[in-house]
Amino acid sequence: MLTPILLYGADLFSPSAGAMGRFNTFWHKVQRWTTNYFSATPTRILEVESCLPPVALLISQRQRLAALRVVCSPPEINPATARLHASFPSLCAHRAHDSVRGLTKGLSSVYLPLHWMTPRPVPP
Repeated sequence: MLTPILLYGADLFSPSAGAMGRFNTFWHKVQRWTTNYFSATPTRILEVESCLPPVALLISQRQRLAALRVVCSPPEINPATARLHASFPSLCAHRAHDSVRGLTKGLSSVYLPLHWMTPRPVPP
């Protein structure tokens, strides 16, 4: 219940070092509440016993999942996908039409929608 509240916005923004320190302090308290261990118990033991990973790993996972959502969604659903570099490979069977070019208006010529006629790459 507390993870979405604690990590709100961490999908797209990296927290500062001070914020990470406060996140860790709070997360260690949550681990202590979960396990009902003493305050002198080392935090590594709390992580194992409470089955709650460290905050840094949770933030890393959330950022990677957000990147996958951007990369794997069609440009009609997520406009950020249309702004990927033209050389970015895509395995998506559904590709956007040229009507999506309006999403890149005002961007430099480096950031254009994917070339829709490129054949799908063959996985290794």
